[in-house]
Amino acid sequence: MMILKEHNISVRLPQERAIDTGITFVQNDKGVYKLNVRVFDGDTEINYSQVSSATITFLKADGTVVQGEMQKTSNMLAYVLGTNEIAAPGKLIATIQLLGANERLTTARFLFRVEKDLITEDAVKSTSEFPILQRLVKDVEDTLPLLPEIEETIEKFPQIQEFFNTAQAAENQRISNEITRQSQESVRQAKIIEIEERFQRLTSQQQHDAEVIDARDGEISLRARLDRDRAEFESHKADIENRIDNPEYSSEQVVTGGIGNLPENLVEGQINDIIINGRTLKNEINYTPDTWEEWTQLGTGVIQNGFLVYDNNSASQYPRIQVNLRSNTKYGILLNVRENTKTAYISVYATGAFPSPMAISPSTIGNFKFIATTREDLSSANFWQADIPSGSGKIAFGDIRVFELPSGSEIESDFTNLTADQLAIKYPYIKGDSVKSVPASLKVKTVAKNLFDGKKIKYYGNGLGYVKFNEDEQKIEILRLDDGAHEGFTFDFEAQIGQIYTLSFNVISNPTSLSIAVIDPDSNVNLYSTGYFSDIGSKTLTFVATKRKLTIKSYNGTSNNSPAIIQYLQLQAGSVVTGYKEYKETVQYISAKDSQGNLIELRSLPNGVKDAINTQKNKLIKRVSNEVILHGNLEWALQSIEDKRVVVMLNVPSSGLFPNAITWNSDVTKNSTIFGYNSQDVFSSLLPAGTPRRITFREQILYIAIPIPFGTLQDAKNYLNNDPVTMYYQLETPQEINFNIEGVLQAFENGTIEITPYLKEEFSITGTSINLSKPIANLDKIEILQNGVWFETTGTLSSDGKTISVSNTGKYRVFGPIKSEESLIPEVSYTVPVNLKAQVDSNTKAITAISKSIIDLNDKVDILLILNS
Repeated sequence: MMILKEHNISVRLPQERAIDTGITFVQNDKGVYKLNVRVFDGDTEINYSQVSSATITFLKADGTVVQGEMQKTSNMLAYVLGTNEIAAPGKLIATIQLLGANERLTTARFLFRVEKDLITEDAVKSTSEFPILQRLVKDVEDTLPLLPEIEETIEKFPQIQEFFNTAQAAENQRISNEITRQSQESVRQAKIIEIEERFQRLTSQQQHDAEVIDARDGEISLRARLDRDRAEFESHKADIENRIDNPEYSSEQVVTGGIGNLPENLVEGQINDIIINGRTLKNEINYTPDTWEEWTQLGTGVIQNGFLVYDNNSASQYPRIQVNLRSNTKYGILLNVRENTKTAYISVYATGAFPSPMAISPSTIGNFKFIATTREDLSSANFWQADIPSGSGKIAFGDIRVFELPSGSEIESDFTNLTADQLAIKYPYIKGDSVKSVPASLKVKTVAKNLFDGKKIKYYGNGLGYVKFNEDEQKIEILRLDDGAHEGFTFDFEAQIGQIYTLSFNVISNPTSLSIAVIDPDSNVNLYSTGYFSDIGSKTLTFVATKRKLTIKSYNGTSNNSPAIIQYLQLQAGSVVTGYKEYKETVQYISAKDSQGNLIELRSLPNGVKDAINTQKNKLIKRVSNEVILHGNLEWALQSIEDKRVVVMLNVPSSGLFPNAITWNSDVTKNSTIFGYNSQDVFSSLLPAGTPRRITFREQILYIAIPIPFGTLQDAKNYLNNDPVTMYYQLETPQEINFNIEGVLQAFENGTIEITPYLKEEFSITGTSINLSKPIANLDKIEILQNGVWFETTGTLSSDGKTISVSNTGKYRVFGPIKSEESLIPEVSYTVPVNLKAQVDSNTKAITAISKSIIDLNDKVDILLILNS
């Protein structure tokens, strides 16, 4: 063993100011520094036998935390440092935690310094310290040896070009000659004899002239031929130099529905220029999928995973819900049928609203779309209803959406041109209680080729057996001990609907027969399966994703005391199995708040105007106003009384409600587009003139048509007081707002990009309840801030996803996906680097961002040290 350098340290209890030990370590040294620590309570050394165990925690200069177990002896505590504790040059802060049966006591902090290792070529690649910089260095190192070859290629380009031109011409001539050889042989021989005779008769000067004509290659002179070749060479040379000196990026990639494949021709650099566009939608049907409590006349129907299910109903069923559809209005309807073994048609319709019901054929499943315009008279159109015929068979349906389709709007075009499956991706189910938009709180993730993350598998069963994932060997052990029920693992993942995927793995041990399946997590039905197999070796399962959320599930045929073992499980897009790669991901969190600290909503208007986030500029470009509430107590004046509506008006400048609106021009096309809603109506500036629910700006005046036939001014005021209208309008001058962005995104070859409305937010509470700004579907993680460091803790999420119960007051950080029915998924565009220069530039930008974060973190640590000194 090498020389062990020991340092003796004494610390006291209770805690005191930070101790500067004066000890210096060298980065990347391994196993040569030992700390011998003696702990004193006042002037008396503690009894180490009363300490159950002790840990030491290091806060490194890069902000990461490392914790290790200390060795306890009869007269001191000892710890040998590895490479991770001293991987970051700069200040290194440590504390010791003494643990008893039910107690924990922390000592004073003590300070070390870590000097930078001068031998930088040997930096360990697998640590988490500076992977992007090392990758950049490796890319440059790999490229430098190629530069002489590139330069030599440029110099020899004329010869290369001539070679390929000659080779291509020869190949073309060979093919042509072969085709016509038999029929033209005699002619060819005659031509050869003729040419030979002619050349024999030529003088030397004539032969020279013939050679010159041939060399001119169709040009008027040899000089012209040389000039032409030089110009072609210079053009090719310039193209090569341009590719070397200038960054090249892919064409704009667009992701709809929150998930997409990264382009095939990328190099693995950083993604720095993401554009996230806002959206705004209103579902005309408002119900809670978990309960369907807003529906009536459910009869024998039962709710299963958000869908209404009828199975062998002996009598016809007519479940219904109250709706507020408008007359002579075009609507788009989407719904999903998960299961259907009925032998008769299923009808869905709004009572009396449409010319005919919308029918679902027997035994058909999937997404369904309908487009229909309501009747002029909707006096009986108060309910949305389904007609479930009696008889055998089962029907399960849900995710019902009804959207108004304003003329000329993006959503009208989509319902006309997209399939039901495409619409279901772009317009997923949202609750109809209010207008939904994209929250400016998002998680963007890129994943390498393998989408299977073994660290996230979950055990299912009665607790007798187990599942284990060995990260070092990429193995999964599956032990079933329960004779009466299955035990195994599940893995949840998100897929692109319609995408082909292949699951591949190697079976090492299979004592009880094994089956791997892809299931629908809502119905727990197997969609695809390997079937049970008893052999070992390589296995594959190819399938097409029919849902966004899917689950991989294992089954052991029988119980056994020996586990089944599979290794190198890989889930990849496409039908071809390629070499195994471990799961890798990068994550970026985006959050933008207004001046009051509230999350900003990224909205859109029916004319296509949208708020947007630009990650390259680190700006949120706001093109749509904040919400404005129109109630009856404003200074309304009467404009007209008509047979279908009453139109009232409001002076824009004096109201002070519409800053930055385009109201000055009488040309409607140059005015702000407006969108508004209340519990019963939707208002828009895109509605035809003379119709109810039209709302417009004109010459500093806001006009709104209230749908009350022959109504008075007071009728309009009463309407707005009973059911105020919330409206948004287009801003004349877009606003730019800074936002927080954390993390960098890596572009992986054959990778995937995912975008999710996601809450990553900090809360300071004085009680034990955290009120969330957005309801979340589940709690991924919760952390508490202690002594300037975030530690993972526990909390209980309420059933509605709006609050978290914790044990103590303090500052918390919450991680969790926002409920899908409460927000919209944005449309996202981006580009990726496709040549070396672009890769270097993108990595440089990422390194700059990381360096700034490290500097900021060091500043915070220095402040904490000063405060604690």
